[in-house]
This record gives sequence, structure tokens and C-alpha cells, in this order.
Amino acid sequence: MGQLKYNIRERLDKLTRKEHEMIMRRLLEAIQPASRSTFYRWINTEAEAAFQIPYTKQLKIAALLGCTIDELMTTA
Repeated sequence: MGQLKYNIRERLDKLTRKEHEMIMRRLLEAIQPASRSTFYRWINTEAEAAFQIPYTKQLKIAALLGCTIDELMTTA
């Protein structure tokens, strides 16, 4: 797998198990009507892909992870 477009998974991996479970629940609620499988597709999007997470969903994800949208993007 190449480099990922978003560092969401890395941010989640830094959390304790309890924090991870809580944030995942909140993230899945925040991205509705998108599904869990859609969310996993988003966090596994490779850097070269033209696909972007919808802006409104990026705002919600960034807010829950305590960062900005720019900070969600993986930098080389």
C-alpha cells in the first residue's frame, strides 16, 4: 500500500483503546448517512487518488480529532 491521502488512521492509532472506541462511535455518527465501510474507504484512500472526502465530512472529522482540515492531509 502506498502513502495515504489522510492521516486519520494514524491519529486514531495514537489514542488509547477507550478513546479510540469513543471517537469511532462519534465519527460514525457524524458522517451519517455514510456507512462504516465508506469511512474505512476514506481513511485508506491513497495519496495519488483523485477522490476527496466531502468537505462537510472533513470538517466534522477534523473537529472530532481536534485538528484542522489541512492537518488531516498526509504530507510527504
